[in-house]
Amino acid sequence: MNEGFWMVWCPQGNPPKAKHYNLDSAVSEAKRLAAQNPGREFVVLQSVGVAKRVDVDFTRHEHPLPF
Repeated sequence: MNEGFWMVWCPQGNPPKAKHYNLDSAVSEAKRLAAQNPGREFVVLQSVGVAKRVDVDFTRHEHPLPF
């Protein structure tokens, strides 16, 4: 995952299920959900980065030594 994304979250409901790959799509979904759920808030969240632990790395030599 190199690109950012957006999600729509309702504090009074279930966790987000879908990623939106542009802001307009997320805003449209938040509006659609708000229209269907009076009184609930739908927050548009943006990813800001990724943390990843890498435990093992292997690099093959271009010219292995003969044994």
